[in-house]
Amino acid sequence: MVILYLGAGVNHFVHPGSYLAIIPPYFPYPMFINYASGIAEILLGILLLFTATRTTAVIGVLFY
Repeated sequence: MVILYLGAGVNHFVHPGSYLAIIPPYFPYPMFINYASGIAEILLGILLLFTATRTTAVIGVLFY
């Protein structure tokens, strides 16, 4: 799960077009939304690595 979240998060920056295509046009600042989602996925992936932050990461994954 860590690898998938880190990979998906990085992919937001490497291939933003595929993510921008699924953001509805009525949302403002689609590039910001894309980058914020990528940062959130990378952060959640990192938090999943450590026992002390794993519960917080799981809650973030569930509500993200």
